[in-house]
Amino acid sequence: MSVQSLESSKIDQETSSTTETSEEEADSHELAEDIDSQEIVEEQLEANNLLVHEQETDGETLIRGRYFVDSSSPLPELDSPTAKAYIVEDRLDTENQLFGLVCTPDLPTRLGTMGYLKRNSISSVMTITDWAPLYWPPLSRTTMIVIFKKPLGGRVLDRIKSKEYVLSGYDVPLKIAQPITLCLEKLHADETSYRAIRAENLFFLTEKMDSIVLGENVTSPPGFDQDSIYEPIERAMCQPEGRGMGSTSDDIFALGVTIGVLMTGKNPIDRLEYEEQIRARLAQGSYNAIFGSINLGEGAKEISLALVAPIRGMMHDDPLSRWTWEDIANWIETRQPKQNVPEVVLKAQTIFTHNKTDYVNPRILAFDFPRNVSEASDTIRNDKAFLKWLEHSLHDQEKIDAVNNVIQSATFHREGHQGSDDYVVSKVCSIIDPTAPIRYKGLSFLPDGFTYTLAIAAARKNKFLVAGEVLIHDIVTGWLDLQEHQPSKIQPIRNKFTRLKKMALTNKLGSGLERALYETNPSLRCLSPYFSSDYVIVIQHLLPALNAAASVSDTQLKPVDRHIIAFIAARFDQDIRQHLKALNSFEDAKSIIGLLSLLAFLQLKLEESELLALSSWIGGLLGPAIESYHNQHTQVRIKKKLPQLVRLGSLSELFDLIDDPELRQKDQEEYINAKLEWEAAEKEIKKIETSREENTLNEESTGKQVAAMISISLGLVFVTIILILQIL
Repeated sequence: MSVQSLESSKIDQETSSTTETSEEEADSHELAEDIDSQEIVEEQLEANNLLVHEQETDGETLIRGRYFVDSSSPLPELDSPTAKAYIVEDRLDTENQLFGLVCTPDLPTRLGTMGYLKRNSISSVMTITDWAPLYWPPLSRTTMIVIFKKPLGGRVLDRIKSKEYVLSGYDVPLKIAQPITLCLEKLHADETSYRAIRAENLFFLTEKMDSIVLGENVTSPPGFDQDSIYEPIERAMCQPEGRGMGSTSDDIFALGVTIGVLMTGKNPIDRLEYEEQIRARLAQGSYNAIFGSINLGEGAKEISLALVAPIRGMMHDDPLSRWTWEDIANWIETRQPKQNVPEVVLKAQTIFTHNKTDYVNPRILAFDFPRNVSEASDTIRNDKAFLKWLEHSLHDQEKIDAVNNVIQSATFHREGHQGSDDYVVSKVCSIIDPTAPIRYKGLSFLPDGFTYTLAIAAARKNKFLVAGEVLIHDIVTGWLDLQEHQPSKIQPIRNKFTRLKKMALTNKLGSGLERALYETNPSLRCLSPYFSSDYVIVIQHLLPALNAAASVSDTQLKPVDRHIIAFIAARFDQDIRQHLKALNSFEDAKSIIGLLSLLAFLQLKLEESELLALSSWIGGLLGPAIESYHNQHTQVRIKKKLPQLVRLGSLSELFDLIDDPELRQKDQEEYINAKLEWEAAEKEIKKIETSREENTLNEESTGKQVAAMISISLGLVFVTIILILQIL
């Protein structure tokens, strides 16, 4: 069998599952369109930007043989919340002042955004020079490192606090708002967002402190590094990884908060716990809760007043009433702010008491309900005062009916997921506050933040199966049904989660929740325990990493798991359906041959050199495949030849030995012939035995007849003698 025949392996050529798998493959391509600049991710991979880990030069490990990241030279003043900064030396340009951010290994990066920002140079954004996975000695593992041009003037907020730089309200439009707005204009045109605008992430480009740049936004998921005050209220209620990509409207909110923090020099509500901050914002509106009692200006009163309206407009809690980048640009040019729409905070006319706390705001109650699910569920199901209060506070009969439907459904489906406390509380909270995030079993996210929520749940191994329940139980779809605005944008999200559910429900190797994980997170490394110290982010890294893992792994186990197979299925651009079908077989022989064929196919297509350790590992597991041959002489010959091929490090050679179709056919034919001969011999033996039995019966019958004759004759003789004696 030739190596090329791996492409159309004869392993179990039945195609009963082909249609299902083809649909899954098609779905995965559609899913990719929704991810953080997925097309750019693919372009970067094709350009070979991630295929070089590092290069040894004169005993030093360099990124692409050029950039030396000095682990002994930290730059804490340039740290990001989840990435540490270090000096980078450019060995080809010693005048080039650079620094590198060492990413947290299990935190997804924004690889697509890296490519976007490098390709679309934006003057008001810190310049990305390069990036690559690199073994980092302080962590004893490989992680992503991103290299930037070093901002020479330091962090803006630090300079303000130390009074090295004085920012007046008059300076804000041109020195702060204008450069950021230019960035927002570009991002808006390209239908993307920055999601890392905050006072702590602004830097002076030069030592003269005459121009600012936005700091990095690529070392963690969108919005992950933001203090919650920089997030619109709906995203602030999410867990950091669940905040999502959002839009430039979210960036504008962050800009408003940034201006306020720069003017005051601090976060005005950092003394409050997170939950208290959210309750205050829901009760008063974000602007009033954060800056309402603060004098924003340090100078004359009119300067302070000049900033109040712009900040209010940028921080409006209603996205439809929030300023746009055009509104900001007009304010910068004319200094005349757009008139703001008044904030509306929903309040009930009466008080409802739950868990010893009084509530007049239904959104705050919906925020607090998930903190004690069993008590919240009991209130929803059994407290009639709750429904009455809800009627008076929401003034929306459709929502009241929806809550009642949830309660009735829970009663009917008492034993199903619809009857569980977690499901009931999640549904009712979404009905009460439909713009708030989805809250389920400790997860809190918006739909565009689900993929990062899934990734971090998988990396931390704490809520991965819960994320699977979100898909299987259509919890996101239920949330989408409650949304009143932008139906054209909701339908693609609905389609995406329908496809993800289909993946999650197919619990085979190469499918399942792990497949959904890697299809929707192109910047996520493979989370298999075999790669705990490595950083496998593209398919070209997988076989070398697996080969390295052989020396530290239990080689009695298979060298793959659900993560590895799902990663291959998501990142490898070849048709592997037949390999996966064999791998998923319940027969040990077929399964191990399917594994060998898949990895051999990878080695062939990726033109990977010898894999000695991996070959030895798999070679030790081929017992069931060898024993699947009927001819014992064939088994002995294969076992004898196996060590020689293992030492070649070629998986395709191993596959040709183990599953040679000609040898298989010959073995099968000989087995069939031997079986027929055995059956014929068995029939002959039975015939002989039957004949012997008949002869034995005949002999027995004849003997009996002779004995009878003898007996009769003797009887006659005896009678004759008696008669003679009587006569005499």
